[in-house]
Amino acid sequence: MPRRHTQAHENAIKNRIHYWERVKHMMEMHENKEKSIHFRKKLLQDQSMANYQNEYEQIRGALAHSVLTHGTKATLLRRENELRGLGAKIA
Repeated sequence: MPRRHTQAHENAIKNRIHYWERVKHMMEMHENKEKSIHFRKKLLQDQSMANYQNEYEQIRGALAHSVLTHGTKATLLRRENELRGLGAKIA
């Protein structure tokens, strides 16, 4: 009888160890997923900022080096202000 109790006790300890290993693994997987999501979000945000900056510079170039109609110029100036609001910086 005492042997059966000892065996059950050893199995309980092994099960706890496996349980905590699974918990640790799940926590690590969650952390990696969170980091991956954050990295992707930052990558997309940086890409958007670069796109805004490039468009802003194209508009500035068009305004500086070409003759435009009043309507076109107004549209470009409005978009330039929008891009500045989105984070484009004067180069």
